[in-house]
Amino acid sequence: MLHFEKGMRFNRLVLISFAYKKNEVSHWTARCDCGTIKAYSVYKMRSGHTQSCGCLHKERIRTHNQTKTNLYYRYHAILHRCNNPDNIYYKNYGGRGIKCLWETFEEFANDMGQPPTPKHTLDRIDNDGHYCKENCRWATRFEQSINTRQNRLITHDGKTQCLALWAKEYGMTPNMLRGRLQSGWTMENALTKKPRSRGFNRRGVFVRAADFPNSQRRISEPTPTP
Repeated sequence: MLHFEKGMRFNRLVLISFAYKKNEVSHWTARCDCGTIKAYSVYKMRSGHTQSCGCLHKERIRTHNQTKTNLYYRYHAILHRCNNPDNIYYKNYGGRGIKCLWETFEEFANDMGQPPTPKHTLDRIDNDGHYCKENCRWATRFEQSINTRQNRLITHDGKTQCLALWAKEYGMTPNMLRGRLQSGWTMENALTKKPRSRGFNRRGVFVRAADFPNSQRRISEPTPTP
């Protein structure tokens, strides 16, 4: 549990004193940098939902007029993942020490610009690095899928790349390649052997009929000899 005390700053708000508790949420009186003094929810100040008395929002509207855009939403989603312990994704971002180094939306927009297509999302090149211009790019879901902490790097013929890229290079799905390797295939065979239409599952792995005792497939009985 976080401890709140006089003088603590949350964006433009500086705590003055405890005010009251409403619905189990503490409210503190705080002074905004513009001079306004009023009570705010500590939950909203801590999460970044409340950053000022309202003056900051007005300034942003006058400055960029993008508060209802998808780009603005993405920027604030980053802030919540990094700064709000109550966010469901915080453990994978702020909980790991990852920070958003863009202090304002304007800095973020100037550095990253608009995504090339609606299918592009923001990707950190170094998954242990912060959100900043040097470590971020717009990437598709596939490009991001080959840049995860759980990715498996495979070396074959002196070349090293992730499983998804090997699969794409040889015209198969990642699930097929993964299934073959998990079944004990060598990398050479897993990449070059073409699956047969009969006796192989979707991963290209041979499956015996006995492996499916509950199969609905009918087996014709031999005609008895008179």
